Amino acid sequence: MQKGLRKAVLLLFIPVIWFLISDAVFTVNTSALKPADLIIVFGYPVNNDGSISPTQKSRVEEGINLYKNGLANKILFTGGAVANHFVEAEIMKQYAQTKNVPEADILTETQSINTIQNAFYSKHIIQSLQANNLILVTSSYHTLRASYVFKPYANNIQMKAVHYPKKFGFLGRLKAMLYEYAAWLYYLIYGWETEKNRTGILDSQRTFL
Repeated sequence: MQKGLRKAVLLLFIPVIWFLISDAVFTVNTSALKPADLIIVFGYPVNNDGSISPTQKSRVEEGINLYKNGLANKILFTGGAVANHFVEAEIMKQYAQTKNVPEADILTETQSINTIQNAFYSKHIIQSLQANNLILVTSSYHTLRASYVFKPYANNIQMKAVHYPKKFGFLGRLKAMLYEYAAWLYYLIYGWETEKNRTGILDSQRTFL
């Protein structure tokens, strides 16, 4: 019984340690980034009342900050209707417009329900813009997986990690890290290459963020 308990505690600490490492390693200062062809902001579920959620808002605001600092002249919001009937990319676009980002500079990808699909459905937009240098904006715990998934679609990928919203709390952060840990295990089993796994992960209804 004690041996099983020790194993359970060990398994719990693996994602906690992962969480601490990812938060430290993948936090990039805006000043360290170089100008890019396109900023891509990853979606996150919208509140059930249609308002932008804290995590979603933190990602959008960081993307807007990079855009306004001249790191790219186009910003792409990606994410479909995952947790409810509200389309993440559209809510993000609306919020960006309230912050005076011109509609002409905003692009949306509204079909995806997970990270693999974020990349796959963004591919045509990336290619149409001939965007070889991307800045990906997402929460710190998600940056490593996001960079792996988008790797086939650009010559150069820069990451911008977003800190957790204060409203998230420690338990919320830990839950997100456990979820991310499970997603890593799933992707390690089925593979990372978007095109190769189109009929598997892409068509799956698993909504790993």
